[in-house]
Amino acid sequence: MYHSNKVYTMEIVKGGEYLTRNGTRVSVHDVNGGGSFTVKGSVWKMYRGKYVPRTFNVWLPNGKLLTTSDSPLDIVSVYQS
Repeated sequence: MYHSNKVYTMEIVKGGEYLTRNGTRVSVHDVNGGGSFTVKGSVWKMYRGKYVPRTFNVWLPNGKLLTTSDSPLDIVSVYQS
């Protein structure tokens, strides 16, 4: 499920659990100020029968994965367990 441009990204200021446009869970481990791709974290994927943080990515502070276009992995909300 990919959300259109009507779902805006959010400013990431601290580590925690978030959701992407396509509903994937993200664990943000580190947020460093002063640069472009300062948000570092892992995307959760199925591994050996359960979901775990697997793929390492970096995001812009505004939650975008790519600078020029929308991505299914743009961070759009806080994860609610």
